[in-house]
Amino acid sequence: MKKRIYKINKIYLFFILIVLITTSCRTVSFVNLQVLKPAEITLPKNVKSFSVVNNSFLQNQYSIVTKKRKSNIDYKMLNIDTTKVKNLSVNSIVKSLTEMLNDSPLFTKAVLVNEKQKKETLNWDYVSSICKKNETEALISLEAFIHDDSVSFDGFYTDYGYVYYTFMNFKVTTVWRIYYPDEKKIIDRDIQISNVPFEAYAYSFKESIKELPNEQVISEEIANYTANDFFRRISPAWTDCSRMYFTGSTNMLKAKNFVENNYWKEATELWQNDVNNKNKRISGDAAYNMALAFEMEGDLDNALVWAKKSYQIYGNKWALDYIKKLEVRIKEQVKLNKQFAGEDIVR
Repeated sequence: MKKRIYKINKIYLFFILIVLITTSCRTVSFVNLQVLKPAEITLPKNVKSFSVVNNSFLQNQYSIVTKKRKSNIDYKMLNIDTTKVKNLSVNSIVKSLTEMLNDSPLFTKAVLVNEKQKKETLNWDYVSSICKKNETEALISLEAFIHDDSVSFDGFYTDYGYVYYTFMNFKVTTVWRIYYPDEKKIIDRDIQISNVPFEAYAYSFKESIKELPNEQVISEEIANYTANDFFRRISPAWTDCSRMYFTGSTNMLKAKNFVENNYWKEATELWQNDVNNKNKRISGDAAYNMALAFEMEGDLDNALVWAKKSYQIYGNKWALDYIKKLEVRIKEQVKLNKQFAGEDIVR
């Protein structure tokens, strides 16, 4: 008799476990998307094109070396000419920025000005002549480029032996100005600080140093980091994001195939069917997925309505984070519309 009771209890506990699993665990998947982020600042709506000039003065900065474990390390062992890095970087920065501006969703044109002689101050006659020649509304000037580099060495034991680690960081400070000749006004002044890291691993100290990139690669990375930081200050830019969605019902599993093939209408129809499911969890998950469908269509207001419904009506706590993301996007949309001069931008 006791043995039979034990079996019944065991079956009962197993049933409880299955219920807990099916009600508390959720199966999810993810979809990637690009979101247009607004620029940090909003320039005058008439400014749609730029001349870009390098007017920087290289600063003589000595490298800072942090020595660890190895007391006899000579910085020259790195075989990296920091002066060469500076010269290559400062020229590449304005070139990279020009290329980014030409791909901007907001601006129409950017022209790189090849001026060999640097000027301590840019007078308005010079700025006007450059902009007139290039048929641009404003001039972006890289006013200063300050560069510090530091290197640290370390080592640690692994299952495969002792590994040497070399870390190099370039701290780059750039000063920018945007000149608007029509109003003889500097419409932006900014100081950007960018940290550009490099690291290498090897089974010997010398080999770890050899694994570090050369001056050309370093300067290109510095240029990309630095130019991108200033570009995002003045221009809207695309950013890669990912979104979660639920796949815990038969309809949702079918919808997953449609999502993976970018058939959002078909996926939405299946999710809509699950909104009225008797299972509250499935209904909440379906409402969450409906919010995603509206976001993918660019309808952020309805996306927020469905995300709030998922949380407030069906108690889906996962929707809280999504609500915050959508609220941020709606605020950013207002800023984007202003930057695009009132156009209703759906991104």
